[in-house]
Amino acid sequence: MNTSITSVQTTIVSSDDGARTYEVKKVLLNETGEPAAGSDAVLIGLYPTTTTAEPYKTDLSTNHLVCKMQELGLCSVRILNLFSQVCESEKLSARGLEVDEENLAYIESVLKETDFQEKFLILSWGNSMATCRAANLTKARISNLFATYHPQGKLYQLSAPSLTLDSEECVHVLYLGIRHKREPWGLCEYHFPKKELPPEKPAKRGRKKKALKAAEEPAERSKVDMFMKEGEAK
Repeated sequence: MNTSITSVQTTIVSSDDGARTYEVKKVLLNETGEPAAGSDAVLIGLYPTTTTAEPYKTDLSTNHLVCKMQELGLCSVRILNLFSQVCESEKLSARGLEVDEENLAYIESVLKETDFQEKFLILSWGNSMATCRAANLTKARISNLFATYHPQGKLYQLSAPSLTLDSEECVHVLYLGIRHKREPWGLCEYHFPKKELPPEKPAKRGRKKKALKAAEEPAERSKVDMFMKEGEAK
């Protein structure tokens, strides 16, 4: 009979109030308590569900990822997201959503780390917010940041033998976990498609009318002044 004791170490970086989680790091530890053999990776998902208040709770996405880490040849994964707002019971709504500047600054700080080039950067935010302006702007800015700090670097996405990557870009961990759980997972190179940035939000009609009215008022006042002067001259 053989007894083996291993563990998964979790590190969480969050805001002081716990409402935002910037990073969840998972490290596989062997029998001696040292990191298991493998590479390090940084994975960017969509939004977090883990909080410092309940650090032992994990969602399905994280569970699937941890189960496949050894198969992927990874000993540690730092999980970041497009948005840092914690969503424990409901999905993140795209309505009124803005770019998470503080979260982007954290992602940039990770990209700037001196040993980052030794890690795999895996994009796994899925396509559930494919039409969300804030999400697309964030993706474009991450692409620009990566190109700035690592111009020769490579981006990766998760893959499986029967997965068609033409229709599933930056496939989400949960999608793979549900539909390709029994297949071996791998990493393949990813290239950002050349797309134009989403247009800026159009100005509200009411504001536009007020602005036009304000611009017309000085012209109207000048005409009145001119007629008054002509009348005085007569």
